[in-house]
Amino acid sequence: MNNSIGVYDVEINLRVRLIEEDTTVNGDPDRFLDVLLNAMCSGEDGYLETADAEIKAYLVSEMEASPGMRKQLMLLRNTSL
Repeated sequence: MNNSIGVYDVEINLRVRLIEEDTTVNGDPDRFLDVLLNAMCSGEDGYLETADAEIKAYLVSEMEASPGMRKQLMLLRNTSL
């Protein structure tokens, strides 16, 4: 069994500065999150800069994961043998 695979709760506190249209920022929150994540994946440029970032990860019991995530964890462990 591969003990290096686990289930983690990850907490991200991120503050960025972003140049974007008002309708995107104040519109649909899911759409805005999608725009922000795409911008973050592209990296910092003249339109996006990170002001502050803090990331914490906590190992949790596998039983706290959803059934689908537990199934995926078992598959990963079985293929790592």
